[in-house]
Order: sequence, then structure tokens, then C-alpha cells
Amino acid sequence: MALLTVQPLAMLAVTDTYAAVSASDTFAASTGQSYVLRYVNGGTATTAACYVKNQQLVVPTNAVPVIPATPAVGALDGLIIATTFPATTTRMVLINPVDNYLSGGLVTLLHGGTLTTLTVGVFGPC
Repeated sequence: MALLTVQPLAMLAVTDTYAAVSASDTFAASTGQSYVLRYVNGGTATTAACYVKNQQLVVPTNAVPVIPATPAVGALDGLIIATTFPATTTRMVLINPVDNYLSGGLVTLLHGGTLTTLTVGVFGPC
């Protein structure tokens, strides 16, 4: 598990950075705020889904409960990437707001399957 660094969004152009994902990663967040995740995959496709863990057990706005699959632990976990993530692709997701996903000021990301070349950047608050 790694604590990911949240990168600010600003008018001044900065170099975005990405960290290799593990099965479970976290980032610090604040109630009422929104954050953008940008996933970048290298030469190896992932083999399972990625989720954001719902800590409040309340269905977030615009969320669709899912049948839990590895690594989700509950039907209300937010699906980020379904089933597989192809090699050499990128994906972005907005978590708006993070309230249902907060526990102790942290948001937990669950990543399954082959994670050889998958990285993520966390940006916000928006």
C-alpha cells in the first residue's frame, strides 16, 4: 500500500507525475472536494478491475452498484476500470465528491490483477 501524492491543479503548467499502483493505495482528501485520477498503462494489460472503496456504505450520486469482483469488497465500491485495462492506454476519472469514499481523511483505491506497468496520478482538489 502506498500513500499517493495529490498534485494541485493550477493555471501554471507543471509536470504531472505518476506512481506505480499496488493492490491497495490511498490518497489524502477533504470532505466536499473532487479529485481527478489519471491512469496510464504501459506495455502490459491489467487482468482485473480497479475500484475506489466506499467507506460510508451509501450509494454515491450517479453511481451504479456493481456485483463485487476482485478486488472490490462491496457492492457500493466505485468502479474505476472494468475487467481489464489495455496496454498503452490512458483513462481519467472524476471522483465528485469524495465524501462517501473518505475514511480518516484518506481515499482507498483497489487495483486487481496484473499491475506490472499501471501507474496513476492524483490531481485536485477540483
